[in-house]
Amino acid sequence: MKLPSINYLLNTSKNSFFRFPLTIISALFSVCLFIYLLENKFEAHLNITNLLLTSTLGIPLFFCISMLANKASTKIKLVYFSIGFIFLTLIYFSFPFSDSTNNTSLPYIRYIIFNIIVHLLVSFSPYIKSKSLNGFWNYNKILFLRFCSSVLFSAVLYIGITLALLSITLLFDFDIDEDIYGKIWIIIAGLFNTWFFVSGIPEDIEQLDNLQTYPKGLKIFTQYILLPLLFTYLLILYLYGGKIILLWDWPKGVVSWLISIVATLGILTFLLIYPYGNNKENSWIKKLTLTYYYSLIPLLFLMFAAIWMRVTEYGITINRYIIILLAVWLTVVCIYFIVKKSNIKFIPTSLAIILTLVSFGPWGIFSLSETSQIKRLKNILESNSLLENGKIINEVEFDLNDLKKDEFPNNHLLNDSLKSEVKSILNYLDDFHDFNKIKPFFSQNIDSLINVKNENKEGEFEYNTINESNAYMLAMGL
Repeated sequence: MKLPSINYLLNTSKNSFFRFPLTIISALFSVCLFIYLLENKFEAHLNITNLLLTSTLGIPLFFCISMLANKASTKIKLVYFSIGFIFLTLIYFSFPFSDSTNNTSLPYIRYIIFNIIVHLLVSFSPYIKSKSLNGFWNYNKILFLRFCSSVLFSAVLYIGITLALLSITLLFDFDIDEDIYGKIWIIIAGLFNTWFFVSGIPEDIEQLDNLQTYPKGLKIFTQYILLPLLFTYLLILYLYGGKIILLWDWPKGVVSWLISIVATLGILTFLLIYPYGNNKENSWIKKLTLTYYYSLIPLLFLMFAAIWMRVTEYGITINRYIIILLAVWLTVVCIYFIVKKSNIKFIPTSLAIILTLVSFGPWGIFSLSETSQIKRLKNILESNSLLENGKIINEVEFDLNDLKKDEFPNNHLLNDSLKSEVKSILNYLDDFHDFNKIKPFFSQNIDSLINVKNENKEGEFEYNTINESNAYMLAMGL
């Protein structure tokens, strides 16, 4: 086998850079920011971390835009990339900053959702207008194999460089900073891995429509490893369903996640062997695929039952909203393929659309979960005579110099279980939302007590560190 020449590697790298300039620049920028954080031990650099997350999102986003605008004019490309820059700017300013006193994890959850949407767009954006399922499958096959190759090459390169440095250290007594190993891994995983990945993406993806040769190893792996594992998991879930019917025992909450994982694994498995089913000798694949979607229906009923139990008892949270969303999406996918539809682009496209729709609005994942928990809290307080006419009864007023109170006038109104529920709701609001919607319950401005600035010995101002959920709990007299 002839090894590639240095000139070939240089030309390939140069062509890859000019094809995906902003993707590689985003990777380089991310690497620099990551190394900076590493050198500073990741301490008190929230703004830099937010910038790192934003630039990391730019890697798949600009790759997606480059593929979408592959043959577009320069003006159209500029419009697309400008929209990409605006989107990333909005993402960055949606994060909490270092001087914020009530940071929540909500912006970072939204970031994860947008990250998933962008990666889904990568999988089908070049084929939005195309009806070729064969080209779509081959394109995603290349993405998958290229990703695996990039990870393998990156790992081998890192191990090789690491062993070389260790050898120098041991043989020549050189004192090498231990941080160098982390920096090398960041450079390889961030820059080399990205550059190597994009260098293997074909320029003319239209030629993939006519590609009729498929990796035999992929079919063997799917047929003899993934499929047996999949049906083993399905058998376990069916046995659990049988146990529920025989013992009349309500399903556990974890079963919803297990069903969603197994169902998603099955969908990916049948996507991998999709083109092989077009051959006469593999006609069993289409029949097995249809059987699989029928077999999911009873499990989805079980999944909805487990979700309904948790929601009716504890309300909707972000985690429960996500599992509801998965259940709805899996149901839609099952119905789509059961009615003899065969467009596999529907799978990533439908998920991307659903995630986009629930990322904003009063029906969205954040607004609806917050509203549900506020309603649950209000019901507990009103039904136990702790909240009347929208105000807390016997509210405990704080002294600015004494935020901790020993008096709990409303403690007798709630039993331990209900107090735990109230505290759980307050903790949830503290972690994922804020307390704006329950502030009208109180006569005093609790924020002014929590966010008191104190001057320390060095003359710098810092905020009180009292836990907000504890402050609201104490103000309720609990």
